[in-house]
Amino acid sequence: MKSPGMGKKNAKIRAAMAKAEKSMAAKAKAWKAEGAAAGPAGAKTGYAEVAWIRSAMAELIKFRDELANIQWKTEVIVDSFDDWREHILQFSELSSLRGVPGSSLGMGEGKIFAKVSESDKNKLIIYLKGLGIRDLESFRSTLGILFNSDYEHSAFRDLREKRSGVNPNTMSDGDRRIFDSLMALDEQLSEICGKLGFLAWDIGECIGLCRHAYSAGLLSKEDLWAISVAKARFASEHYDDWGEYALSYASGGIYCLYLRMSCYKLSQTFATSYIKKHFSLLRKLTAPGGLWRTSFWPKYYEGGKKCLIHPRDLRILIPEYIVASKVLRAHLCPGFAFATNVLARATDRIMVDGAKVGLMYRESPRIVEDSGWRFAAGDESYDYKRKRKYFPVFHLSTISNYDPDIIEFLNMETGSVLRRTDGGPLHPVDG
Repeated sequence: MKSPGMGKKNAKIRAAMAKAEKSMAAKAKAWKAEGAAAGPAGAKTGYAEVAWIRSAMAELIKFRDELANIQWKTEVIVDSFDDWREHILQFSELSSLRGVPGSSLGMGEGKIFAKVSESDKNKLIIYLKGLGIRDLESFRSTLGILFNSDYEHSAFRDLREKRSGVNPNTMSDGDRRIFDSLMALDEQLSEICGKLGFLAWDIGECIGLCRHAYSAGLLSKEDLWAISVAKARFASEHYDDWGEYALSYASGGIYCLYLRMSCYKLSQTFATSYIKKHFSLLRKLTAPGGLWRTSFWPKYYEGGKKCLIHPRDLRILIPEYIVASKVLRAHLCPGFAFATNVLARATDRIMVDGAKVGLMYRESPRIVEDSGWRFAAGDESYDYKRKRKYFPVFHLSTISNYDPDIIEFLNMETGSVLRRTDGGPLHPVDG
């Protein structure tokens, strides 16, 4: 199934993918500068043959058992922007404590913004340029390339359960070897982290990169908060305490490092050093007196309402509606490179009460991200649907988990209307 309007955007997609490929090549240099120099090529595509992977997996199991014995602080409901300010940067403390060229390790432990010298600022700018970041536009583009490990985790899970249309047989030999080894590693990691996935890694590193970009003068304070608030709220919905977040962060770090090793042939010495530091910082944050150990878990519900399906139970049922701009990872979410036509509105009757979609119709979208689709149970009043708090915005992929019956109709044109009568199937109607 093709995404709406994709036929008109092929040239734009090819240009974006070429840009992503160029950015990927530059990232190796930046990753090598994160605290350990890369030696001669030493990574192998079969993860079971790599010594540092065996050591990392053993450390992950040990860390999981440590977390299970901790009594975590209960959640605190966060419903205002000022309250969020106290919690947002806690999600990125591991990234901040690890540091990058030009950053101060003092960025961590609750400090909101780091004031850096001109010399350090220039080092940060050089580091960010290595990632392809020169301004706000390139920063947003890079976020989509770097931090999508959890999408891959979900795609691998769906492939194992025969819920995905991915066909590895269409890949080149090199890509297939990397794909198979990543899937094998993901399966082993999944036995430890389960449904927690790798999202904590994506979110923590993303917010950390926001902090570095702000310190380098490439992000305004408003942009920093706008991006970080959205990521923090996603983490809040997905996890229930800092222990879950820490285990996910640990797992995602191993997965992402192995991908780097596979693509860029960094030395096993680099990997061993990185993993040692990775778990050392995680234990600092989760030890008695550590930031994650002593903090309440900030919980946020959109509009103060809890949706029926837990976010980590959501599946990628329509991969063509998921952003997938990373070249080597495009096989996992094929056919889509831009965040267009992916949002929709669904009433609380569906998302909170669990009712089936009884009415779906497509309006003219007002923004590029909006698909125009609106979903209702069919028994809501006109006044009910006029109130946005009962008719909020969700990702189409999220809504499809509540009622997969909608998927076959998503490519219908603007103006389309479908109804469900007496519990039967959805069917098009006039008007």
